[in-house]
Amino acid sequence: MSSDLDDRIRNRAHQLWEESGQPEGREMDFCLQAEKEIRETDPPPTNASMPLAPD
Repeated sequence: MSSDLDDRIRNRAHQLWEESGQPEGREMDFCLQAEKEIRETDPPPTNASMPLAPD
C-alpha cells in the first residue's frame, strides 16, 4: 500500500472512530471500514505507466 493511501485510510478510520463516540477495542473495525470505503471510491489503477508490448 502506498503511504498516501495508508494516510487516507488512517484518517478516515480516525474520523469513523470519533463519529462513533471513540469506543475502545474496535480499532480494526474502523480500519477495515475505512479501507473498504476508500477502495470503493478510488478509481482502479491503470496500466498507463506500463510500456506497450512490441508488435
